[in-house]
Amino acid sequence: MTYPNNTKRQLTLPSSIKAEQIGTYTLEAIASKQGYKTMNIKEQFGVIEKEAEIKLATICNANGKCEGKENKQNCPQDCLETKKSTKHLLIISLVIVFILIIGILLYYRFSKKNAIN
Repeated sequence: MTYPNNTKRQLTLPSSIKAEQIGTYTLEAIASKQGYKTMNIKEQFGVIEKEAEIKLATICNANGKCEGKENKQNCPQDCLETKKSTKHLLIISLVIVFILIIGILLYYRFSKKNAIN
């Protein structure tokens, strides 16, 4: 085991650990047996001075935009069904306009070819 001050101590399992220093501890366990794969596992844990105040993180930021990991279930105020439908309608409209422009360009190109012949 590696202590926060980088001192190391060999442990024999099972063992209990009394964390007396504040900081990050690293526990490394190596298990091996002849004819089997050697397993090496490293785990870190921290010791802090007092109980931590952990605030609940929320995905929904209620900014009126459905973005990131927000969806209708976890952020209904940002991800209304109408916003999604509007977005799809806009995309479909842009695709139709793009196809029309290509069609017009092809029409003029072939009509000029036919006029020359």
